[in-house]
Amino acid sequence: MNAKVKDILIRAIKTFVQTAGAYLIANLSGVDFFGENAPKAFWMGILLSAGAAGISAVWNTVLLPAQRIK
Repeated sequence: MNAKVKDILIRAIKTFVQTAGAYLIANLSGVDFFGENAPKAFWMGILLSAGAAGISAVWNTVLLPAQRIK
């Protein structure tokens, strides 16, 4: 694995951890851990965090180099 790919993966993982952490902290006060929608809300937040990490990866692999070319 070359250094550029490794850097992109590290950035995507960091973005996932940051967004997942922010999601969990923001929603701890509103989540009913014993309600029927709690598991769904948890997994939706994790999926949104993964989406943010994917957007970060796309930004770092496609959009950022394209902007530097101009």
